[in-house]
Amino acid sequence: MSALGLVASINLCLAVATAALGGLALVSARSRRTLSGSTWVGLLRFALLSSFLVPLCICAGSRLTGVELTSVALAVTLDRVDMATTAFAGLVLAGAGLAGLGLFRDLVLLRRTLARSARGRRLGKLEIRYAPAGSPPFALATPTGALVVMPSGTTAESRRLILRHELTHLRHADPAWNWVAAAAALLCAWNPLFRVWRHWHAHACEQACDRAVLSRPGVDAEAYLATLLDLAGAASPGPRASAPVAAFLGGARLRKRSFFARVAAIVEPPAESAGRSLAVSCAAALLLLSALASSVEIDLRSWSVRALHQETLVNLALNRPADRVRAFGLVMAY
Repeated sequence: MSALGLVASINLCLAVATAALGGLALVSARSRRTLSGSTWVGLLRFALLSSFLVPLCICAGSRLTGVELTSVALAVTLDRVDMATTAFAGLVLAGAGLAGLGLFRDLVLLRRTLARSARGRRLGKLEIRYAPAGSPPFALATPTGALVVMPSGTTAESRRLILRHELTHLRHADPAWNWVAAAAALLCAWNPLFRVWRHWHAHACEQACDRAVLSRPGVDAEAYLATLLDLAGAASPGPRASAPVAAFLGGARLRKRSFFARVAAIVEPPAESAGRSLAVSCAAALLLLSALASSVEIDLRSWSVRALHQETLVNLALNRPADRVRAFGLVMAY
C-alpha cells in the first residue's frame, strides 16, 4: 500500500466511523434516554484511534509477511490515472498546509495570551496564571505538566468554578487529545467528516465536563450558569477551539448551536444512561467497520483505446490454446 493509499484508507475509516456514530446519535435522540457525554467522548476517541491504528497495522502486516491483507479490490477506470493521483496528493497537501498554518496561528495567539498573563500559584506540575479581564479561561497540556489560565477581575466564586472546570478538563485528558486532533488534522483536514468529528468531540468534551462539575457537592447550577454567561458576554479574542487548549467556552469563537445546547443541558439536564454494554458493542462495531474499510483497496487503471487494444491482444494470446472446442467433428479456432 502506497503512502497515498494509506492516507485514503485512514480517511475512509474515519468517515465510516463518524457516519456510524452519527446514525447512533440520531437513534439515541429519538429515545428518552441518551448516552452520557463521557460515553460519546470515549466513542469518538476510539473511532479516531481505530481509524489510524487499523490501517497502519494492516499495512505493517502486509510489509512484514509479504502477503496482501486487503480482501476487496475496487477497480476504477479513469482517463488519466496520473492526473487523478496528482489531484488527490495536492488535496492532501493543501489540507495539511492549511491545518499547519491554522495551528501556527493559534500557537502565536496562545503565546501572546501567555505573555500578557501574570504568574499565579504553582501546585506541583500545575501552573495557574491570570490573564487580563475578558480573556477566555483555558487549560493546556505541556511536556512538563499542565497550565490553567484564568481571567482577572472575576469574583471568588467564579474563579472557583472556572478552576474546577479546567481541572476537570485536565482530569479527562481533553487538552492532550486536542494535541492528538491537531496532529491528525495534518492528514485529515481535507476530509469534511473530520471537521464534523472535531467539532463533535469538542462539544462532547464540554458537556461531559459541565456534567462532571455540576455533579460534585457544593456546586450551584445557577452560579455555574451565570459564570458561563458572564464569560461568554465578556470574551475577547483568544485561543480558538481549533487550538490545542480546552477552553471554558469551547473556544473564543462561540458556536451558537453548541453553546445553547450546553446552556439547555445545564438548565434542564437530560436523562442520560451510562450504557456500558452499548458502548462496548459500539466500540466493537467501530473496530469491525475500520477493519472492513481498511480491507478495501482502490485500484486505479487508465483507460484508452490503445491500452484496451493491447490488453485484448494479451488476453487472446493467453487463452488461444484453451479456446479450441470440437463441434460436429470439426476443430474450430476462435
